[in-house]
Amino acid sequence: MFQIDHTPSQSERRSARKELRMRPSDEAKIRRAASAMGLSDTDFIVEAAMAKAAEVERRALSTTLPLDQFRAFQAAIATGGANLEGLRAAASKTRGVLHDLE
Repeated sequence: MFQIDHTPSQSERRSARKELRMRPSDEAKIRRAASAMGLSDTDFIVEAAMAKAAEVERRALSTTLPLDQFRAFQAAIATGGANLEGLRAAASKTRGVLHDLE
């Protein structure tokens, strides 16, 4: 599995702004939940949005196969294959951009 490294620096200052409109009842619900967790409204919203973003990214970066299809895939890659120069060139362009997930 590969992931594009885009983790923000711990020293990165929060300077980007996002404005949003919501129903007053939604704002009240967020305010209560944030207060219950000891967070500001902003921190609560950012944490919730980042959790959702991580979930979406995880789903976008992973592939799930039924067991029979996975076994067929394993068998196909275990046999090796032809050396394709175009594929080698394309893969070399990703060096330093993609990293194995652990």
